[in-house]
Amino acid sequence: MNPDVLKQIKMRSNKIMTFMNLIIGGTIVFIVAAIGLLIWASFVPQESFQAEKGVAHWLLSVKISDHLSFSSIVPFSILQPLSTDRFQAKTAFITFLLSRMLIFMPVFLYGLKQIKNILLSITDTHTPFAVQNATRFRNLSYAVIGYSLLGNLILNLSIIIFVTNIFSIQLTNISLTGLMIGLLLMIVSHIFRYGAYLQEEYDSTL
Repeated sequence: MNPDVLKQIKMRSNKIMTFMNLIIGGTIVFIVAAIGLLIWASFVPQESFQAEKGVAHWLLSVKISDHLSFSSIVPFSILQPLSTDRFQAKTAFITFLLSRMLIFMPVFLYGLKQIKNILLSITDTHTPFAVQNATRFRNLSYAVIGYSLLGNLILNLSIIIFVTNIFSIQLTNISLTGLMIGLLLMIVSHIFRYGAYLQEEYDSTL
């Protein structure tokens, strides 16, 4: 690879790495804040929680003070449009927030780790085309596809089990956009694997 092009790639990778570190730091702060909110919410009386039915979603909120509240938007595909006397707003709020964290955060952090390892590989080697990077892109695609297929379905099941006790599964909980992104990442992994093969052939001729 042209040394000037490689130098530019490494400089951009370092800049992205700095941005990634900020994202990781922000994610850690968010996780700590969310855990604190969940612990606090578990001790708040039921009367402080409210469930408002919208056109296509619920607005679950907890009153923090006279002028401040925390809200979560829950689509009807996750929490069915029932009458508010069929479930407790507090249970729905805590179940949704806790389940969302337990499902989304591990996938998100795993994805950040894979991207960070790819960037580190680019800055430390003479070429971005390495078999390890192809494997990382493949693993990232598996994570995205898995979350797109199962993430909202598992969240829906947790709401059914702990909140409504009414079985209702909708295929709209499968993210087609996420599946497309996962497939694109799979294609990128094959491109990187082929690039690694060509790079190895080129290096062996020198």
